[in-house]
Amino acid sequence: MVSFIRINLVSGSWDQTLRVWDIVHGKCLHILAGEAWVSFVKFDGERVVFDGQAFAVNVWNVHTEECLHMLTGHTERINSLLFEPERDLVVSGSRDGTIRVWDVQRGTCIANIVFHEGSRLSGYFGMQLRGNILACYYASEVKVWDIREGGSCLHHLHDVNGRTSAITSLQLLDSGLLVTGSINGSVMLWDVDKGIFVRDLIRLPLVDHRHYYWNLEASETLLVCGVRVCEDRSLDEAKIILIDFDASYP
Repeated sequence: MVSFIRINLVSGSWDQTLRVWDIVHGKCLHILAGEAWVSFVKFDGERVVFDGQAFAVNVWNVHTEECLHMLTGHTERINSLLFEPERDLVVSGSRDGTIRVWDVQRGTCIANIVFHEGSRLSGYFGMQLRGNILACYYASEVKVWDIREGGSCLHHLHDVNGRTSAITSLQLLDSGLLVTGSINGSVMLWDVDKGIFVRDLIRLPLVDHRHYYWNLEASETLLVCGVRVCEDRSLDEAKIILIDFDASYP
């Protein structure tokens, strides 16, 4: 995993190191030694946030090579990490079924959200934050949270037909709309403020043993849908679908 800002880049590796690079001259400026392999790296030009040993989130100053905080509390591996340096917020999602919101200036946990009860996560998981609204998915579940005051669940999203299919990607928009891509070939639009399903944006053919793996990127008017189509565990095709949804809602 790499994170880039200005002329510097930070890369994390399974060799248990982070490297700070000058990308203009192609030189390694610093090597920050960790104690576990690194899967997620977020960087604001001074502080780097990454996952580490004992399921902790680490915060380092890359210039002084100083560990500022080790944020502990998760009991399983971290599988998603967000960083908003403007608000000094880090959000970490873990296989232990919790999402923790951290104040990285103080090194404290300000919300502990339980989004999945029971055994540890084994399916797809992801999350995005816009303002105080956090959208996350696990398997076929989509939940929307307000991270203020310890975190409260606003909506558990379901479509009108009660369809459930494992989700592989989501995009939360500033407009209050949410887009999700599911393994059954659907890309769906939701109204997060109202907690309702709006409509299908894409519905690819539903075929036995065929799965669709989405990677979604969106602006307010354009949605880029990258999809891998796999049948019987082999790659059948890959495509990119562009959608212009600059239209009045709904």
